Amino acid sequence: MVVTSPTPSLDVLGIKFRHNCSWIMFSIKIPVVSSALFGLLTFLVLTRCASGTEDGGRDGVAVLIRNPVASAGELTLITVYGSPVGQNVQLLKFNDTFGFSLINTSQSNGYTRETTDDIVTFSLNSSDVYPIIKSNFYEVRVGQLASVEPRSLRFAVASIRAEVEPIEFPSHTCSAGDSMNVTIRNDRNRTLRWRIDGVIIDTWNDLEAVRMTNLQPGTYTLECIVTNKYRLKQHGMISLLVRGCSSGRCGDRCSRNCPTCLNGAVCSDVNCACLCPPGFSGEDCGTAHGRNVFGQDGQYKCNYTGSDNDDGCQGLYICYQYPFGCSCAAGYTGFKCEDECADGWYGANCKQKCRCGGTEQCIKDTGQCMEVLKFSDVSFTGMRVSWGEWVEMTDYTDAPITGYTLQYREGGGSHFTQITLNLLSSYRINYLKAGTTYQFRLEVVRGDEGSAASAIQTKTTCGAHGPVENLRVNPGVNRGQLLVEWSPPDDGINSCGDDQYEITYRMLKHMACINFNPSQFAPPLSTIHRQYILNGLADYAMYEVSVKAVITGPMRLSGQETKINGTTETAAPSFTPAVRYIENRSTPRLLRFNWGIPRCEDLNGEFLRYVISTNKTGDVTRYNRPKWSTVEELRNLDPCTVYEFAIRIENTIGLGPRAPKLVIRTKAEAHGPVENLRVNPGVNRGQLLVEWSPPDDGINSCGVDQYEITYRMLKHMACINFNPSQFAPPLSTIHRQYILNGLADYAMYEVSVKAVITGPMRLSGQETKINGTTEAAVPGSSFDANIRKNSPRSFSVSWRKPNGNQCPVTRQKIILTRLELENCVESLKTVTNISTAGDSRSYRFDDLHPGSRYRVMLRAENSVGYGEYEEIVATTNDDGEGMLY
Repeated sequence: MVVTSPTPSLDVLGIKFRHNCSWIMFSIKIPVVSSALFGLLTFLVLTRCASGTEDGGRDGVAVLIRNPVASAGELTLITVYGSPVGQNVQLLKFNDTFGFSLINTSQSNGYTRETTDDIVTFSLNSSDVYPIIKSNFYEVRVGQLASVEPRSLRFAVASIRAEVEPIEFPSHTCSAGDSMNVTIRNDRNRTLRWRIDGVIIDTWNDLEAVRMTNLQPGTYTLECIVTNKYRLKQHGMISLLVRGCSSGRCGDRCSRNCPTCLNGAVCSDVNCACLCPPGFSGEDCGTAHGRNVFGQDGQYKCNYTGSDNDDGCQGLYICYQYPFGCSCAAGYTGFKCEDECADGWYGANCKQKCRCGGTEQCIKDTGQCMEVLKFSDVSFTGMRVSWGEWVEMTDYTDAPITGYTLQYREGGGSHFTQITLNLLSSYRINYLKAGTTYQFRLEVVRGDEGSAASAIQTKTTCGAHGPVENLRVNPGVNRGQLLVEWSPPDDGINSCGDDQYEITYRMLKHMACINFNPSQFAPPLSTIHRQYILNGLADYAMYEVSVKAVITGPMRLSGQETKINGTTETAAPSFTPAVRYIENRSTPRLLRFNWGIPRCEDLNGEFLRYVISTNKTGDVTRYNRPKWSTVEELRNLDPCTVYEFAIRIENTIGLGPRAPKLVIRTKAEAHGPVENLRVNPGVNRGQLLVEWSPPDDGINSCGVDQYEITYRMLKHMACINFNPSQFAPPLSTIHRQYILNGLADYAMYEVSVKAVITGPMRLSGQETKINGTTEAAVPGSSFDANIRKNSPRSFSVSWRKPNGNQCPVTRQKIILTRLELENCVESLKTVTNISTAGDSRSYRFDDLHPGSRYRVMLRAENSVGYGEYEEIVATTNDDGEGMLY
């Protein structure tokens, strides 16, 4: 019983549903006699609500699903083909609460989107971030926003860890009123729960097989879930699509009969068109292409480099719009579309039975009887066509075979080209167009009669382009650019898709480098134009540039490369010399610098020279040095002077960046002799005044920190023989005069003066020497005189030279005085007053009184005057013997 409602609501067996379609269920229990029978069959009756979105499904839109059963580390790729330009393509995912909701592929949520021409690819990530893709229903909607109501294609993507899975392909298409069985593989004997469009069906609990009858139009999602593991999304999923008319009916109010649709095609309930399964095309879907082809017009391939019969579609889901749904490629079946058809079956999902005159053997993707036509060595210019023994079902005469006629024409053409052959079993046809569909048929000739098999359609491969023409490379407008220009290939291959060009390049050498290993090729660049500007290249470098034409599409075909060399413009050097001051090779009047050899890659042109500039307190000097130089010495400099040193490189374009200038102070240099050295006696006795002027040596910038004075006595002027003394410890002063004190009178001194620069490295200048004599003085008073016994009336006085550094003694003066007592008081009475020669050392007094006391007073005289007296007393006895007191 079917119950409909003005609003999409249904309450059956205590379960309320809200959906765009409604259904009722009933179940019966039958005995379980084998594993092939169902323990409990539950029947689902579906109804369809009105929908006006279907257009018959022959608009060319197709969806190809790679890795539909995904595991960790794999991407499930959903590729939409044939979406009209300007119309929106969206990917939606089933949500328990909201139904199908739009996926935002611009966020980092495991989904990405890429668009090329009329192809849109969505990626379902199965990386470390999303380790396992969960089982779920997805829907692709195609439509122009705000103008055309979207068209949708619904399908399921399963996790490889799903604990239960459908035994057959997880998409079914039926007609209104049909019945359908669904069976789940439950190898682990899990307890099961079922949901339809998110609504739990309690009456199906623990069933591995269910049967639905009297299906009503609509699109439904069935889920078989392990109990309590729904949110893990690792369960079995089936998509169910029910046509709007009963089987064999179509059109407005299902008033028309469906046409004959071959090879498993679905009759559109909207416009009565035959919707062809993958691998077939034509109004009645009678044209076979092969397992590598899909699309309503056979316009797409899973592997564009392979032939129509390549296995590129194995393991892929292919979906068309309502009311076709999804299926495996022609020749494959199973949950993962990896199993080939069993013998005797062919087509999408292997649902079609072979009809080959009793043998029941046919090609599993095309359904063609095996002995008819086969294609090999398919290229973009031709292919080999072969055949075997003629199948009896197509041969209606008994005459013996006398030959074959191979016929072919370009797809859509009106006339076949005929090639008459003898009893050959193969023939290669050349000079075909690249990427073009051809129809072939074989006529078997028996006598004068012939019988031709139905046409088989195949397609030449897309040929890679030949080389581009007129390739040329010139420097660009800006620095580091090359302008690459070319003309299209002149090869006539224009039928395989839109062209784009791929440019690769690498540096062959820096022109300034003697030895250079070519670099690796940069990642390829693409353009649809016939010129390209390469940016960010090195200056003054030769590049190898390669350009090739590329045919775009799911399988790219790259044409023949054309190579050319081009050189970028020169530019000012980019090398900055790293200058180093060599201190241990520098002197007070020389500075030495060196620098590293520049990288040839940084010269950016022909290296001419080094340009050096020096600066001494504003006095700038510039000069050049040859390019092989790495050392520079600045000579004839001033000691203790600050110099600046800078260097840069010059090429044919100009100067490079200046190296950071070095500011160096030359070392100090010892001074020369002081000037105007003079020595004079000082104001006081025993002094010499030493005076001088600074050295006149031009080393004024170093300065004089102090002067050092040393001296020694060369001789006493009064002495005939005298050994010079040692130098006294040096004396220091910051002035230009010094008074030497404590010197001997009337003595000659050698005085030395030099300028000294103090610091960690003490530098003593050149000595200047001069002699000076101290002033003379009166003789000393110490003679060490003594009285010698002689006779009673005489005695002798002897002495030595008086002490002190006096001038030569010219004479000695001696006064002899007698001491007498008068009134008991001793008085002096001069006896004699005499003078002796300067070199005398004794004198004898005669005619003296015995027993008398005498005082002798002795002093010396020189050119300055008399010295002090020295006294000595002597007494004569009565007997005339003198006594010394």
